[in-house]
Amino acid sequence: MALSKLYKKVDVYEDDGEDDAVDNAGYTGIFQRTSKDKLTVLSDADFLMIMMDKDKVKQLVQTVKSIDKCHTGFVTKTELDDIIKLLAPAIKNRDLNLIYRPFCAVQNRILVEYKKFFEWLLTSLK
Repeated sequence: MALSKLYKKVDVYEDDGEDDAVDNAGYTGIFQRTSKDKLTVLSDADFLMIMMDKDKVKQLVQTVKSIDKCHTGFVTKTELDDIIKLLAPAIKNRDLNLIYRPFCAVQNRILVEYKKFFEWLLTSLK
């Protein structure tokens, strides 16, 4: 009986049954991401062509660093994806997961080590 009282105090929410990756604050992004959407994959080369604008890269770095308040060096794939897609609307309907994959944390695949990602981006753009 004590357990049933405890469970009533737990704050639960209803979800849609989708297994969406979220951060501690529950951020799921501003772009619609469902299994029904079949986004076309963007290659590294095409991504780099779109990101060649130095101002775009500078904004990306500044924005990502500003949301990492604890200075962990990680952001979620969803956060990074949203920032990039806001800066480069041409790739709004493209899947960037293959680009992020090499920079994902081993312990938690939804986290991207953004310093390594930026290093790759800047080196590739030179």
